[in-house]
Amino acid sequence: QIRESYIYDINRELILTYNAIKNNPNELIKELKVLSEQYMPKPQDERKEMFLDIRQKFNDAIPDFDFENYNEEYIQRAAYTIFMNNGVDFNKIDTVFSQAEADAFIIRVMRKK
Repeated sequence: QIRESYIYDINRELILTYNAIKNNPNELIKELKVLSEQYMPKPQDERKEMFLDIRQKFNDAIPDFDFENYNEEYIQRAAYTIFMNNGVDFNKIDTVFSQAEADAFIIRVMRKK
């Protein structure tokens, strides 16, 4: 039995997203559903515009974002990370994550890129 484990990565967005999935999976799923409901009905040119707007917000927040202390902003940032790296495939968002599923999900999401 594993008593203690650590996750390390130089990519702080990956760690942030992992922590959001681990700590607040239901809130993250809700945020992803909102993005999906906004994105999916749009025509291609508006989808591109939405993607670029989210990427700009994401990048603009980097200098002031607190990567050291988990807080409610992690959920939206993790949703943006998944949105931008997942090919916007929202078909499996309804999954309710167990601990093992959360670990596997974040690995799948980041490998899809």
